[in-house]
Amino acid sequence: VTVRVRGNSEEYFVKLEAGDSFMLHNSVMDANATGGASVSLNNIDSIGIQADTASCDVEIFAAA
Repeated sequence: VTVRVRGNSEEYFVKLEAGDSFMLHNSVMDANATGGASVSLNNIDSIGIQADTASCDVEIFAAA
């Protein structure tokens, strides 16, 4: 599956294979396509998951 994390008109993607895990430890992100040194952390607006080929099961665990 591909995980898409969006925030403040920016986004980044994470590719997960079967059995992989992906954890976020806070609610802010920055995607820097230019490789610049500055960082501008903003709230995550949405997280999406898309299967690459066939349907699959995904577990989501959220805690506050």
